[in-house]
This record gives sequence, C-alpha cells and structure tokens, in this order.
Amino acid sequence: MKIMSGIYKIVNLINGKFYVGSAKDICGRWIRHRSELNRRKHHNIHLENAWHKYGSKNFLFIIIERLPSDITEKELFDKEDIYLKLLKPEYNISPKATGGNTLKNHPRYQEICKLISFKVKQQFKNGRVPLTLGKHLSQETKEKIIKHHKIYYSKKENCSMYGKKHSLASKIKNTVEHKDKRGRSINQIDTISGEIIKVWDCIGTATRAMTGKQFKKDGKTFESALISNVCAQRKNANGSIFQTAYGFKWEYSNKNPNLVTDRDVVIDFSI
Repeated sequence: MKIMSGIYKIVNLINGKFYVGSAKDICGRWIRHRSELNRRKHHNIHLENAWHKYGSKNFLFIIIERLPSDITEKELFDKEDIYLKLLKPEYNISPKATGGNTLKNHPRYQEICKLISFKVKQQFKNGRVPLTLGKHLSQETKEKIIKHHKIYYSKKENCSMYGKKHSLASKIKNTVEHKDKRGRSINQIDTISGEIIKVWDCIGTATRAMTGKQFKKDGKTFESALISNVCAQRKNANGSIFQTAYGFKWEYSNKNPNLVTDRDVVIDFSI
C-alpha cells in the first residue's frame, strides 16, 4: 500500500467548526485520531470534547491537499501553516503546526520541560514511585480480578449483550467485515530472487510462525522489523523504509486502493 501524505481537516457537521492537520501517513493518522478521541486520550481537548458531545457520526475526515510521500517534516508543517492562516480552524489550539505537540510552541517550553523533569526525579528520590513499577500480579490477585469481572458483566445494566445471541447472519456479516478490514493476505517474498515463497492468510499468522526464528546471511543476523511495517512501507527512526522482516520481503497479496485516494475525499468516521 502506497503511503499518502497531505493536509486534512476534521469537520463538525453540526456547527461547521473544524480541525486542520498534516500527516506523512494520512490513513494512519485518521485511525490514530479516531482511536484517541474515542478513548479520551487525544492531545486536543477542544476537538475531544466536541467529539463526545456531538457524536462521532457527526464528524467527517476530509483531505484538503495531497502531497508527495517523500516530503520532509518541515515542508509538511510549512504547508499546514499556510492552511492554518488561511482557514483559521476553530478546534486547533496552536496557531502553528506542531505535529500534535501543542506544548512545543509555548513561550516557556524549555522551562516547563525542565520543571516536569525535576518533579519526576524528586518523586523517585523521595520514594514516591508508581505502585506497580517492577511488580507482577500474583495468581491469587489475577483470579480475584477475573471473578470481579465475571460478577460485574453478569449484570444486565453492565453488558449490552446480556441475554442476547448473535444470529447466524450476524455472525457471517461480522466475520466477513473483520476479514475485509484486518485479515488481508500477504506474500512472503525471497529477497534475492524476488519470487513469492508463500501466501499467508494474514499478518498475525505469519508473525506467529516467524517469531523466534533467526535468519543469517554472510555471517550476519538479520535485524527483524514488524511484517506490518514492511507491508505498509513505514519508515524507521533513520527515515528509511522498512525493507525486510525475518529475512524476507513482504507485501499485501490483495493490493487494494488506498482508503483515500483523491483530493477532497470524504471519510465517514462512523464506518
């Protein structure tokens, strides 16, 4: 799958307010936004509050402009700054592009970072460390937690599926939708010949089969990357695209088109 870079906005259909952002991987950023908003872990409190007040179905993800996938972070932020000045989005906290770090443009940024670091070090120095740091739950504690969950979810008001069962049609529909979204088959490819060695039904199956195996070439051990990173052509910390995992190349068998492919494409968050 080819990674798409560009500028996007998240629009509130109720009041017309919106959030503008940029991303090297727009599809990945969309998934991250949705996940963090649903879990109330989003960096933008204004957008998060509106998301839960009006509901996810009343928000749309719109791509404003597609940009080259090899664009640098600075060029991407510069482009986002142009749209921030032009569109004046109501949900953006910072007047400049920050990549999600709303603290970066604070005039006392360095001072705040030093203060946070000092307070954390003082807590450890005074013995106020996280209660679970370096600890593992005993089997007795695990059993108590399991028992509590069983009692909690056995009550009708705590479980939406209480006393209900999925019909056969519903099970088939859920299975098909799950496989369509997450069960994409992948090809395992020889790095030298480029030939397909094996077709796996999904990334999870291939990873479980490969985990623990070591592949060596010319006396060197391969540094394994995640298979998903190779298939999605993600970049590592050095900015290079992941080429191999477990000594092989990988790609999606069914090369479906990107989730978003054209300018001004609208994505429904309720999907």
